Amino acid sequence: MSAAAVSGKRKRRRLSPSEKYEIYVSVLTGQATQREAAEQYGVDRSTVVTACRSPSRARWTRWLRRCPAVPV
Repeated sequence: MSAAAVSGKRKRRRLSPSEKYEIYVSVLTGQATQREAAEQYGVDRSTVVTACRSPSRARWTRWLRRCPAVPV
């Protein structure tokens, strides 16, 4: 057995921007849960959480920049 199999860790896999977008849309629209999306793309659930959080954070930052009452 390999060391990865013994420790239970998977090899890290980087998602392309299009894959991140597909995950984000599928979770946002309810087509898949975070766990199902992680299994489908062969990544850890924390990777899916990060992929889903990034667009929301970017949208919030853009809103803050447009809001004149909040100095950024």
